[in-house]
Amino acid sequence: MNESVLKAKMDELGKAIHEYEEKQLAFDMENRELVERIAELKDELKPVFLEMKTGKKSQCLEVRYRKGAVKWKTNWIEGFAAGHPEYELEKYRSVSEPTIAFIARDEGWEDDGR
Repeated sequence: MNESVLKAKMDELGKAIHEYEEKQLAFDMENRELVERIAELKDELKPVFLEMKTGKKSQCLEVRYRKGAVKWKTNWIEGFAAGHPEYELEKYRSVSEPTIAFIARDEGWEDDGR
């Protein structure tokens, strides 16, 4: 895909995302009471499931509990591993595949050459 086609496709996607977000906002404004009720119920149920540390299914809803992710100070660990090869820490290291995020920019932006 050449550069001009790529930028055109990116602009098309950005405009579609922007249009979707506008429609979602309009829907939320038209259905404010429903949106607020959903938020209230979520706020009421969330601490219950956090305390139970489990999910549950009902006829109309499934609540999934996901435990907190473990994170390490990568720079420190990599430095330690490099300084202490006898521990063979590299064999416990894995790198996930890269991901892509699409962020719609506000309409009306000028082409800045990106």
